[in-house]
Amino acid sequence: MDRRKFFSATGASAAAVAAGSIAGTSAIAEAAPKKAGSPGGKLPPLKARLGHQMNGKLNESNCSWAARYGLDAICASPDVKDSTRLYPTVEELNQMLDIANKHKLKVEVIDSILLTSSNVDREKHPAIVLGQSPERDHDIEAVLTTIKNCAAAGIRTVKYNMSILGVVRSGKVKGRGDTLYNKWSYKEALAQNKPMTKAGAVSESEFWDRIEYFLSRVVPVAK
Repeated sequence: MDRRKFFSATGASAAAVAAGSIAGTSAIAEAAPKKAGSPGGKLPPLKARLGHQMNGKLNESNCSWAARYGLDAICASPDVKDSTRLYPTVEELNQMLDIANKHKLKVEVIDSILLTSSNVDREKHPAIVLGQSPERDHDIEAVLTTIKNCAAAGIRTVKYNMSILGVVRSGKVKGRGDTLYNKWSYKEALAQNKPMTKAGAVSESEFWDRIEYFLSRVVPVAK
């Protein structure tokens, strides 16, 4: 498959779904009346919103904290009651929204149970990134159910990270004041000579094939 053609057909749609708030804002801006008397008619300015990615499941405590700091939009994980189930139910998502609404917060994004931002060696269900069928087909079905249930609950975006290494870091660097920042240096990471993950050596072509396998099944449902 030609990857340029693949992403021209599916990538734009996926990006629009993943960035629903941006796409929605653009549509609203285009439909808004032009500003009278301005050259060419300027569009009204877009308003920024203050959001935050929660650590873990949404609850009364972290919602209260978010509201106290004037946050508006949030990303969090639903409270999935069954640890063996790889997707949230519509009821669980609605319970999540009810807690957020009490604190005047809007759940714009949820974390996926699968494809988290972690090293593949720590993942309980790594089949999608490892390209292991039929296990990955079962896991992708769970992703599709998550998307459908989010649509039913009115949540526009699901966050996932299709990565073998997760969020990589090579150390710390001093920041402003007494702060320390995470940093990434490819050269330093190579020098650390860390062992390979259970994924082993994966070529660029192999990983693109796994990405295409996932997106070709997910994007039509997301659309």
